[in-house]
Amino acid sequence: MNASEKRFWTIPNILSLVRIAMVPLFVWCFFAPIPNNHQWAIVIFLSAGATDVIDGWIARHFNQISLWGRILDPMADKLMVFAALICLMLIDALPLWLVLLYFSKELAQAICSFVLMRRTKDMIASNILGKAGTTFFYITIVTLTLFDPSATLRSILLTLSYVTIVAAFVSYLLQGFRQDQLNHPTSEE
Repeated sequence: MNASEKRFWTIPNILSLVRIAMVPLFVWCFFAPIPNNHQWAIVIFLSAGATDVIDGWIARHFNQISLWGRILDPMADKLMVFAALICLMLIDALPLWLVLLYFSKELAQAICSFVLMRRTKDMIASNILGKAGTTFFYITIVTLTLFDPSATLRSILLTLSYVTIVAAFVSYLLQGFRQDQLNHPTSEE
């Protein structure tokens, strides 16, 4: 890992920190006794999503990719999505078991990432399945927050969200296993 990958204070990392700070603001707006509170919460939620796209573009185009960014960026995404899922569960728009499934998957992925980082000194980069899962969750959260979708549409959105998230998790596990094997090949006897 070169010195530029160890940098903390980059524009993408600052944007990720801003996204993390937006999480409590989202929760406050979601439950605030103000007119259009859910609409304001979604404005914050989508603004966080926009900064996610922007920080990724800046990191790639201005060579500001860092190990810190590969930690902060997904952490900001996960915190915002998890906060939104809990908010939706608290207003009975989502069942508890779906929120627990998402949390369990994220916890397992975080533990695996930590182990891999300790063994290889690197993190798995996000992939298309992870981005698709996040996109489906964003669509689902916006739809469930602003509208009252039919049971069929609700089921379709939740199914697409969870299928892509689980597929991304399996993909990350396979990537991590391959990366670990490249760094620590087993000796044949």
